[in-house]
Amino acid sequence: CGTRIMAEKKPIVNYSGELKELQPGDTLPSQSNVIAKSKAGDESVTSSTTSQSDDHLTFNIGASETWVIQYDIFLTVGASTNLKWKISVPSGASAAAHIKAQGSAIGIGISDATSDTTTSASSQSGSNHGYYQIFAKITSSSTAGAVTLQWAQGTSSGTALTLKSRSKLVAVRE
Repeated sequence: CGTRIMAEKKPIVNYSGELKELQPGDTLPSQSNVIAKSKAGDESVTSSTTSQSDDHLTFNIGASETWVIQYDIFLTVGASTNLKWKISVPSGASAAAHIKAQGSAIGIGISDATSDTTTSASSQSGSNHGYYQIFAKITSSSTAGAVTLQWAQGTSSGTALTLKSRSKLVAVRE
């Protein structure tokens, strides 16, 4: 079963040696080199700094594969907390990442994206809404498994940190 294309934009993908401009409603073959997922609903964490696996921003990779991922994260957050995140990968895999906040010309490079990284989420535009892009490269070893964005509040707060339903990931196998 493939992935159904719902977006207005028409990405061009390469599978089976052919380039194809995708149209809304097209279905990618299940063995495609491109995976696109978005959150089906908002997801919140309150009063917890324990990383939890995102319910929607996850996909499986095979053994000895390399994937490049772009996460677009939309969130709401209280004034006194931050976003803590990491990427869970199969055993033996490596993960490097770069995160960039909306309106910031400077990003933060992370050599090991499998460890907790706390990013200031409360200072964006002086509001409680934020947008981040996380760019990651995952290389698996001999073990296949899930690649999952994990996140929590960086500072425990009674005001929820919410990843919004329009957050998404696009992953391309190299």
